[in-house]
Amino acid sequence: MADAIVLCGYSKVRYSTKPAGAYIVANVFRSVGLSCVVIDHVFALPLSDLEVLFRRYADERTKFVCVSTTLLGPIGSTINVMSECDQLLQPILSLLKTLAPNAKTIVGGSKITRGDLSSLPFDYQVK
Repeated sequence: MADAIVLCGYSKVRYSTKPAGAYIVANVFRSVGLSCVVIDHVFALPLSDLEVLFRRYADERTKFVCVSTTLLGPIGSTINVMSECDQLLQPILSLLKTLAPNAKTIVGGSKITRGDLSSLPFDYQVK
């Protein structure tokens, strides 16, 4: 099981571009002795496949679930505001909250820094 799970997506950018912030956050967790897994392309997988991954890494001991909104969205999407991300994230976060009920949820990235806050019940929204 992981102490922290970082979710990130992929929308307008092709090839192998990844949101650097998600990997920086994961590195910080690891540098203080916490285990962390980054799950990239969260919208490229059906929820049933994500559940298999989440069950491998999330449980009541998981401390953090983080979401990077940079590049977030399905491949080819035009998501530019947090409210659109919220619609896609809601079922994913609900599933994670059932598996990791004690985890603090944190969202950050370009969609949040634009000023459009999430309406989902994140514990922290980092701008």
